[in-house]
Amino acid sequence: MLQIFLYIGILIGIIVLTLIIYLQLLKIKLI
Repeated sequence: MLQIFLYIGILIGIIVLTLIIYLQLLKIKLI
């Protein structure tokens, strides 16, 4: 059970990091 929560947490972390990087790239392109 704990491993499932661990994998979900890692996936959410990766998605959040990719979204932050994507938004920063959009800001750079807009500027």
